[in-house]
Amino acid sequence: IFLIMKALYQKIRALNGKNYGLYKSLAEKSWDFGDFVLEFLHVQGDPFAPASRVLLKTSLQKLGYAPVWGSSFERRLALSDFLLRRLSAVVQEHFPEKNAPVAIENPGPEMLVRNSLWVDNGDLRVCLQVRLPGEGRKIESEAAAEILTMVLPDLVSASLYNDSSRAAQLEAHYGVLADRVEILAELDKRGLCAFVPDGAVLPRASGLSEAPLKDAVPFVAPPEMAVTLEICGREIRGMGIPRGVTVITGGAFHGKSTLLQALTRSVFPHVPGDGREGIVVDETALRVGVEDGRSVRATDLSIFVRDLPGGVSTKDFTTLSASGSTSEAANLLEAIEAGSRTFLIDEDSSAGNFLIRDIRVRKLLGDDREPLIPLTDRIRAIAQAGYSFILVAGGWRGRRHPPAHHLV
Repeated sequence: IFLIMKALYQKIRALNGKNYGLYKSLAEKSWDFGDFVLEFLHVQGDPFAPASRVLLKTSLQKLGYAPVWGSSFERRLALSDFLLRRLSAVVQEHFPEKNAPVAIENPGPEMLVRNSLWVDNGDLRVCLQVRLPGEGRKIESEAAAEILTMVLPDLVSASLYNDSSRAAQLEAHYGVLADRVEILAELDKRGLCAFVPDGAVLPRASGLSEAPLKDAVPFVAPPEMAVTLEICGREIRGMGIPRGVTVITGGAFHGKSTLLQALTRSVFPHVPGDGREGIVVDETALRVGVEDGRSVRATDLSIFVRDLPGGVSTKDFTTLSASGSTSEAANLLEAIEAGSRTFLIDEDSSAGNFLIRDIRVRKLLGDDREPLIPLTDRIRAIAQAGYSFILVAGGWRGRRHPPAHHLV
């Protein structure tokens, strides 16, 4: 391997003390390191510019993984996410400081398709940031050669090769995705839009952390909404939220918004140990709320907003700064147009006059004098068209049409 890497080493050493811009010559070809190939996607123009980007390419076979790990989307996603977390941990352990010579994305708790590391067609691609060293505008070849020909191979060796000691962790990663596929199929069969298993940990350690809250009370499904699913040869009990309209209600600080937030984030699968890995929601679900001041362009809002004073039509409505209620109406209608079938709404982050109008206000003003048509007046018809709503409420009063399902 050293002989193969020697060409890059000699190329870098030949640049010592020369103008920093000559680093760009490294991008003229690929560099073969034996088990993987290194390419420069971008070379920074000076030492203070955004870091250079390098691409490492190899095959699963060279890393020691069986072909099965490239056989399905779920297996590729599980392996890609697992290896990215391994590599990220090794890089941060090696370079804990800011503006480190080598960096890679530090993923959150969701398992997502990421450009940082992905497996496809039996090959693995890794994209890292590398800060090429320089003194002023001159190349520091010795430090650069160490990073590219010694540090990078060490990081790869410590994280990407197959290791039997981590086989159970990798299988657990895949298990989350395999369960999710079957749970989604069960939701469709049973007319559900979401499932929260017993034992899920919903609260986070803090508002700034995605880690599960230590010593949190595990979730237990209320008996009236409990369902048992047979998934991958075993039974899982939890709460099934039916399609249609469901309201989550209760006192302050009782976990209503925490549950809604967990459902919102569970549009994507989560890693084992996150506490939310067993939660599954309709993958088109979207949280809808107020966005005061947003622009709206050529949108038909007439289902929620009658023509405005002055004869302004809302069938083709445009504004550069929408009000709270208008912005939330536009968000909901755009989500429907984009293909969402399930909508998550929290009273605390919504416009009150978009959600509901108090009976006493109706009597005082009359509907014909109010341009806004609240969601409670339309929600039944929208649900009958095949859409679902999960709403959090703790202070609404004066409903004319109570929702179909209640969760306290």
